[in-house]
Amino acid sequence: MYHYKIRKKKRVNKRVIIWIISLFVLAGIIYALYSYQVLQKLFEKKPEKIDEQEIGIICAETCFYLNKDGIIFKDAPKTSGSLVMMIKDYSERDYKLGDKILDKSLLDILLQTKEELFSKIGIKAASFDIESIPVETLRVVTSESWYILFSLKRDIKSQLLSLKAALDEKIKDRMSLQYIDLRIENRIYYK
Repeated sequence: MYHYKIRKKKRVNKRVIIWIISLFVLAGIIYALYSYQVLQKLFEKKPEKIDEQEIGIICAETCFYLNKDGIIFKDAPKTSGSLVMMIKDYSERDYKLGDKILDKSLLDILLQTKEELFSKIGIKAASFDIESIPVETLRVVTSESWYILFSLKRDIKSQLLSLKAALDEKIKDRMSLQYIDLRIENRIYYK
């Protein structure tokens, strides 16, 4: 004959069941949070790499290097001279690294003006002064310590041609100059 032992059913403690269920719930929450972070990183807009090729320095209270897109990308020393394009901003704006400070079109005008002043007229631009944004009047301080006022509402090339003509025909002594104002069409004021 066969003997069968009748085993008693073991009773599982309720606390153990609750503990096991809690572990599974906790593991599910951790997995959900981790998955959310992974998904967030996948769809997160990555910051664009900023071109760090400097075309000039812009100064207000502090100075920053400026790239060709008008974005400031690192601190710069306060300098003077005509080797590096220096822009002095008096518009009282606040800057922080990565901000787009100037439009590309304005930067193109500044670069073109600096180049043509030197190559066609023989004047070195020490700094470009900006009084307000949007820029309507551009003040170019020369390395000879006098300044030129340009209107950005008019074509810069025609103003540069007027400047060249005035310096060739009317103004012979540039060292005693204080300013030349080209803002009014067909008129040149100087002192």
